[in-house]
Amino acid sequence: MKKLLTLLLFTLVTTVSKAQNDIDALLAAGVEDAQRFANDYLAPGTNGLMHSMNANWFNSGKAKPLGGFEISVVVNASQIQNENKIFNLNTSDYNNISFSQGSASQSVASVLGENDPPIFVQIQYEDPILVTKVKR
Repeated sequence: MKKLLTLLLFTLVTTVSKAQNDIDALLAAGVEDAQRFANDYLAPGTNGLMHSMNANWFNSGKAKPLGGFEISVVVNASQIQNENKIFNLNTSDYNNISFSQGSASQSVASVLGENDPPIFVQIQYEDPILVTKVKR
């Protein structure tokens, strides 16, 4: 049973991790670009996680007997505002990233949002054979 649960969890994680296509190209483009994008992309999700972890840190004020403890089930919910679903990606802040179409600065989806219609980004990087590649 434990192996089945582990296999199911591994399958779910690998399926969810395929949501971002070619994230390896972003990492190959440079550490600075990858850090800046990760900070902007993940900021609303990490802020939401921080707020939800800080909620409901209270229980009864009763003193428990020696070795006693309290078990409770707590449910948290939060509403995602529209400004947290997107962030402004300005390609002039990046070294190796440009948009396929449109201006140099566009609103793109954060971890909590979705691009509709899709927005394509070109990433220029060097592979280990020292050949410059452009990935769309």
